[in-house]
Amino acid sequence: MTNLYDALIGIQENTVQEADLSDMEIKAGDMSNVLNALAKNRTLTRLYMANIGLDDQGVKAIAATMKSHPALAELYLSRNPGIGDTGGEYLLEAIKINRRIVKCQLGKKGGISKEVLERVSAALQFNQDNPLSHSEELQNTEVMDTRTGEGVTGTPDQMYKKRGERSDAYYQNLLREQQALLEKMKKENTGK
Repeated sequence: MTNLYDALIGIQENTVQEADLSDMEIKAGDMSNVLNALAKNRTLTRLYMANIGLDDQGVKAIAATMKSHPALAELYLSRNPGIGDTGGEYLLEAIKINRRIVKCQLGKKGGISKEVLERVSAALQFNQDNPLSHSEELQNTEVMDTRTGEGVTGTPDQMYKKRGERSDAYYQNLLREQQALLEKMKKENTGK
């Protein structure tokens, strides 16, 4: 079993296509490191995060990263009973936006209702039945323009080239949003 530090190095340095963080003790501070590594990664196709104590807010942060990840196809989140319908809805939204995602295992012993699980399953089936061609991937990626709050179609590189900025700005903004969400989660968990 790999330790969390070694797993995050592999994810961040784009040297792995599969990462197993299952059964690891991942605290709120560690989750920030996980999200940072995922936001920088471009090669990961499978991510295992079973039994790590995820709840709806943790799933929200992961789903935000999933929406724009260029390679992630499979996510395994079973044995996280803190994930409820709200978390399921976050995942559903990410799966609909990122058609590369074709598998998301949630497990049957969680807090997600049958109705939400069925909707997630239908979205995954759609993605499996309708794979993107390479040109569609380049043309159909929708990203949020943080200045206007509008969705812009195109690759992040194309959008930022038009505005004369580096595409890294997109990922930096995503990291800031995730870190703000983690801070909120920490405050809620400590009751402060």
